[in-house]
Amino acid sequence: MKTRNQDIAMMILEKLNPNNRISIYYSSEADSIDVYRFINDKESEGRHLSYLADDHEACTFYEEVVEWIDSEENDVIENIDYQQELFAEHEEF
Repeated sequence: MKTRNQDIAMMILEKLNPNNRISIYYSSEADSIDVYRFINDKESEGRHLSYLADDHEACTFYEEVVEWIDSEENDVIENIDYQQELFAEHEEF
């Protein structure tokens, strides 16, 4: 499962542009993935993929994230500091 989640994380990262409103966080061992969507510079949605998820859940997770990336709401992030603060909170755990 670890390799599958690493592959999914890399596929998502390859689709992202630096200024997307989608942010991805994965654990240092890439056994779980969290993806956040920002609208109006606030976190509006988040998705989590556990290393325990089956392949169907993993595919659904990836498809939802790709829809976010391709949506018209996904434009330049204006408040990148907020995003960095969110990740700093995750790194503390």
